[in-house]
Amino acid sequence: MFQIEEIRKVGRSARRYALIADGEVALEADEEVIARFALAKGKRLTAETLEEIRQADQTLLAGRAALRLLKFRSRSRQEMSRALRAKQFEPEVIEATLERLVQAKLIDDEELAGHLARQLQERKLGRRMVQQKMLLAGLDRELTERTLAEASPEEELERAQRLAEKYLRTQRGDDRGRLRQRLYQYLARRGFENDVCRQVIEEALPAPE
Repeated sequence: MFQIEEIRKVGRSARRYALIADGEVALEADEEVIARFALAKGKRLTAETLEEIRQADQTLLAGRAALRLLKFRSRSRQEMSRALRAKQFEPEVIEATLERLVQAKLIDDEELAGHLARQLQERKLGRRMVQQKMLLAGLDRELTERTLAEASPEEELERAQRLAEKYLRTQRGDDRGRLRQRLYQYLARRGFENDVCRQVIEEALPAPE
């Protein structure tokens, strides 16, 4: 059993307090947690209650950290999990935080996948590059493939054609064979599949008879 001897503000923080018991800091907690558990000088706490308070505090801090990250951009569940692990929150705290964010629709991998796919396609990236960037964002492969399957092959080809037209307007002086090779490499770097690259090249720069 612990008895709170003092509740002391931590440093210059307006929100953090240390619970002093037996002359030592038993734990630190946010003012919201202090209020939730009605902590005050003289109150007695069991070791189990102290652990409950610590868990509540960590969960609160993890939630705040997640909301700060979401202010900048949407994140996948996996990406948010990685970010919270980097801040050294415990696995059970991270999992509880993620569940609350999902329930509140603040994390929605399905919605993020659709938004990210459209955004990357608007940047004239090919399917392979779009999928790679979606995977790097923490979206799973099955979801990325299902999302990208909604785009027709004709749309992919049209993006590559527009990109090729823009690229060719900037090229001068190369012979046709070299230009075909350079255009192929350019489209491949943008993430277009081999068959799309070849079709675009044959349309834009037919091989000499």
